Amino acid sequence: MNDCRDSLGIVVCLLAAALPGCFRYEETIEVDQNGAGTAAIVFSRPAAGTPQGTAEDAVIALSDAHFNAEAMKKGLPEGVTCAYTKSEAGGRVQVDVRYKFDSIHKLVAWAISSNSPFTNVSVASQGRLLEYSRTFRPLDPEQLSTLRAVLPNGELVFRFTGPGELRQTDAARREGRTAVWQFTAPELLSGRTIQAQYAWGLPWPLCLLGGAAVVLMAGLVVALWRRGRAGGQLRS
Repeated sequence: MNDCRDSLGIVVCLLAAALPGCFRYEETIEVDQNGAGTAAIVFSRPAAGTPQGTAEDAVIALSDAHFNAEAMKKGLPEGVTCAYTKSEAGGRVQVDVRYKFDSIHKLVAWAISSNSPFTNVSVASQGRLLEYSRTFRPLDPEQLSTLRAVLPNGELVFRFTGPGELRQTDAARREGRTAVWQFTAPELLSGRTIQAQYAWGLPWPLCLLGGAAVVLMAGLVVALWRRGRAGGQLRS
């Protein structure tokens, strides 16, 4: 399952057909220098209440199949844990899923095999650099046409926080080290790649130059002190 048409894309498109304008998907991922961190999903939809056998009922059942506790937890590898809660209020159902992992690569590998919404997440690190990217492949033209017609305002929000300094990103908004992307469903699922790059610490050549500068400064201070002391002795 290597694209969102097999996971989030299908769910969103089918929700669009029956529940126009009534869903929100929000996702937050935080990763530290060692690759450990947290990931969270908040998904909300209208509460069930439609007659059985209707399109609305089928769509709600499909979303529940993707966002139920078993689907969110099944087959988690060692080093990845999940806290899951589901609540209902004001005619809406909200699912909160919180993952904690000792390696983002474990979470991503599990997501690919389990059809998780994280299935298209990519995180690569080299030295003091970390790069996050995510590609949403487009739905087919007929699905996109339906999506634009019935769900122009369904909202999807993605947040990613990496270690060190956020150097580059195509996100429209930055909140410190956090890149924030916000899309309507048609905008995102017509095809889009999002990315962010982080860097931390100083490269070793700069560290050497910094050390050399400190040594040079110390040498100048000592030389000036000795010259001043010698001049004082001559005057006395």
